[in-house]
Amino acid sequence: MKFSLYAVLTLLLINCSMKKNTSDNADLNRLLEYQWTLKSLSGNDYILGTTNKTPMLEFDFKEGKIIGTDGCNRFFGSIDTLDANQMKFGMLASTKMMCPNHQYSTKFLELLQAVETYEVLKSELKLKSNQNIVLMTFKKQQ
Repeated sequence: MKFSLYAVLTLLLINCSMKKNTSDNADLNRLLEYQWTLKSLSGNDYILGTTNKTPMLEFDFKEGKIIGTDGCNRFFGSIDTLDANQMKFGMLASTKMMCPNHQYSTKFLELLQAVETYEVLKSELKLKSNQNIVLMTFKKQQ
């Protein structure tokens, strides 16, 4: 009798903790589910026309991927870690088109790969390094 009561209580606790985790993920999904366009890179404001297209990113939570454009090339990769404080991406892959400002595209992907933490403030997404340095800032598109 004691064993079965213990087993039932354990299952209830596991079930409750799983529901909380799912709820937290749903909240993160709602927070980040928008299309985000680049506002600044390494502290420098993005100037429209620097690249062929405005750099942007989107999160695909069903597939666990990040997709977007660096301003010239399309990119995609896996979301390796995402919780309330951390965000890390797996290896990113991109197309390799001839870009008039290819060093900008290269820098964009290098910084995206270095992201370890993030912060969302109103309509801005700040992607940061492990030293809490803002690498990139994006603005939410409605």
